[in-house]
Amino acid sequence: EELASEQLITEINESVTNNGVTMTITSAFYDGHFLGLTFTATGENLSDEIGGDKAPESGYTYDLFKQNDDTDGFGGVNARLVKEGDAYVGAIIFNNDREVRNLTTLPITFTYIAGVLGEWTFNVPIEVLPSKTLSLQQTSTSKDQDYIVQFTDAVINKTSVIVNFDIQKQAGLEGEYILFRGKIKTVNGYASLSRADDNSIILKKGIDTEKIILEPYFKIDQKEIDL
Repeated sequence: EELASEQLITEINESVTNNGVTMTITSAFYDGHFLGLTFTATGENLSDEIGGDKAPESGYTYDLFKQNDDTDGFGGVNARLVKEGDAYVGAIIFNNDREVRNLTTLPITFTYIAGVLGEWTFNVPIEVLPSKTLSLQQTSTSKDQDYIVQFTDAVINKTSVIVNFDIQKQAGLEGEYILFRGKIKTVNGYASLSRADDNSIILKKGIDTEKIILEPYFKIDQKEIDL
């Protein structure tokens, strides 16, 4: 909704009909990490038993696979279908993997919708939204100097911020690993952090994001070492 208000959503409106059901990809966006699309399904065969208290199948799931490898899925989510008139509408947001970040098209196949089996295949064109890279060169160090983490840069996308860092020094004790505390300040308050991925922290970002505060720390069993 925020992206649409800034006219950053690509209208698609491509349809495929199978087994009496028409699936339509209505829009998409891609900001270099988060990739989203919206869809509708219409047809006389669609179940009326989805939604509200009658909902044995009120949601949907997806899996994202590497190209030419249908055995190595790395994405999945449960989400909600919404009934609007005679149609079902839904949205998918992928937390995109680093290895498939440079997308120009998204091949996607729906196989089941509201009680109907079928195959609705699309090759959705993807246009990457503009982003910018901010050099950071900020260092966090533990009191005993045994742990040093340097934040190198941040890629600022429309819906995400990817903060890259290097662990320059650590004690090397068995079982130690890095974690992050922090928060995202917006005009309406604070939001929580997202997740770490390799040497990056991936943060959800709204249009009203003003500041991001990150606090790295290491954990060994139950012991926490602040930086």
